[in-house]
Amino acid sequence: MTYSTASGKGLRMGRQLGQPGGEGTVFKVEGRPDVVAKLYHAKKRTPQQHAKIRAMVGSKPANRTIRESKTGKMVPTVAWPEDVVLENGQFAGFLMSSIDMEQAVEIAIILNPMRRENRPWTKRMGLGLRSFVAMNLAAVVGQIHSVGAVIGDFNERNVIVSRELIVSIIDCDSMQIKGSSGKYFLCTVFAPGFTAPEMVGKDLHVTIRPQASDLFNLAVHTYYLLMDRHPFRNGIWTGSGEKPSAENLARQGQWRGRSQGLLLPTEPRSLDPRTFLPSSTLRLFERAFETGATTPGARPTATEWARELGQFIGEWKP
Repeated sequence: MTYSTASGKGLRMGRQLGQPGGEGTVFKVEGRPDVVAKLYHAKKRTPQQHAKIRAMVGSKPANRTIRESKTGKMVPTVAWPEDVVLENGQFAGFLMSSIDMEQAVEIAIILNPMRRENRPWTKRMGLGLRSFVAMNLAAVVGQIHSVGAVIGDFNERNVIVSRELIVSIIDCDSMQIKGSSGKYFLCTVFAPGFTAPEMVGKDLHVTIRPQASDLFNLAVHTYYLLMDRHPFRNGIWTGSGEKPSAENLARQGQWRGRSQGLLLPTEPRSLDPRTFLPSSTLRLFERAFETGATTPGARPTATEWARELGQFIGEWKP
């Protein structure tokens, strides 16, 4: 097989990284340690997907890397498509920045106190370090939103955190973007517990997602990082009948710790956000989960969260 970029620059595939996914397989690129190639399975190499990747290559977020303070290495914050990959002249996939997964974990591990204990560096992640992760996550979401993209499938598996608390978002080719012609390339996947109320039950193959749907998920991740609990999965239900599903609680704006709410933060060894968090932080969660349940546009932006978390951290340094 002969591989090249869209501009005709030759590529040689190296060893395979991990197992093949549902859409394709990732390979090292010989002589290019800064990037890896995602090669789609044959059925995914469609004109529609080719057009989407071309559109993403043509509209990249700025400042997609950050320098590690200890090593000086540049670490990607967004695994955005950097160039189209052709196989024998036909669309095959794309190049993206390489993330060192040996020095990083999925945020799912950091969100779970028991799973954090399994790694020497994550077991020490107290509130201060998790607050830095939340602030850095908000900054990356802001980068993505700056080019009009919507993450869409914004869940625990596609956010990566390095030992230096650098946050990276992967699986970018599933995001929703708008091409230069005005055509939308939609995000058709979602994860339970990380789906905005207004998106639940929608046909994602035809539904254009607003950026506000990402802001619901950003608030969920932020709450989870600060409180060690999911705002809708956890909590003690005090209403009538059985506890509603997380999706129904989100529709009702009944989040764990809401003032005069029905989902109480009274689990053993848990913190109460009403007494633990600053009033300014609580107001952002109220906008995200209460007002935002019926008025998605009222949710705090990524910039607001980054600013608030910076104030929450104050002068403390990790």
